[in-house]
Amino acid sequence: PVAIGYAATATPHVSDVVAAAPGRVAVASWLLAPGLFHRAVVDSGADVVAAPIGAHLRVVEAVLLRYYEARCFQDVA
Repeated sequence: PVAIGYAATATPHVSDVVAAAPGRVAVASWLLAPGLFHRAVVDSGADVVAAPIGAHLRVVEAVLLRYYEARCFQDVA
């Protein structure tokens, strides 16, 4: 089973979801960079926590593509 928890102000907080889960718990997130929210996930008590995805090549490519499209097509619309 997969449960959703949040690292910021929404509920349930990731640490509450981890505490309620039976057995070993792995947490994956959509966080782009290390920092306050990633620290909350790391400190949640999970057995395994994935690294932020910000350095993944696909994320970098998506950001560059958005930038390119904004720069090249800003006067077209």
